[in-house]
Amino acid sequence: MGSVQYLDYGVTYLGIPVTKVKVTVEKNNSLKNINAHATSSGVAAAFFKVNNNYTTYCDSLYRPYLFKKSIVQQNLMDYKTIKFQPAEDKITVYNEFTESGLSKIHMEKRTYDLISFAFAAANSENNSSFLVISDFDIWRFNLVYLDEEYISAAEQNFICDKYLIKMKKIIDNPTEAPTDVLTNNLFGENNKLYVWYSADKRRIPVKMKFKQILFSVVLKLKSIE
Repeated sequence: MGSVQYLDYGVTYLGIPVTKVKVTVEKNNSLKNINAHATSSGVAAAFFKVNNNYTTYCDSLYRPYLFKKSIVQQNLMDYKTIKFQPAEDKITVYNEFTESGLSKIHMEKRTYDLISFAFAAANSENNSSFLVISDFDIWRFNLVYLDEEYISAAEQNFICDKYLIKMKKIIDNPTEAPTDVLTNNLFGENNKLYVWYSADKRRIPVKMKFKQILFSVVLKLKSIE
């Protein structure tokens, strides 16, 4: 028997709404499919249009076997598919339509895309470590527990566990320039990425904050059903 969960988020830059993200989590027996659809909103929609889709196909532990993303930003379009093949110790990245930029990465350890990582980390032990792919590069994400905080979101008050994600690039594979302004900018050894998960058994990603020296971007839950 399957189930579907809908999570709506708003993204703000310097306190200004810029993007809406609708996340759909489908659970069916031992498989989980997660889709995140991001569109520009508010004033940003007039200056920089975004219509991006990210879909990850995972097992019951959110370990991905396939990740697809379609990037439509202004006049730029990019379509990537990532196949996770742990039995063969490799990851294959390619453009779904043109097959350009084909890359095979040798990896002996379990690797996640950013979406599957966000959900797998919610149910991991404190101070866990994950390998995460960004286009063609591989990063090590260390999840550091910080504190418990109350967050008001989606017309609810959540008790949340707050984490800091420390990043280190372990494989630099510059096959082509990154194109996704929404997710690729999160990756950086000097960046600070914080995430708040609800402290109940649902472990909902309630808030995420990406902090650089000059600005912060905040993703926050707006509704849940």
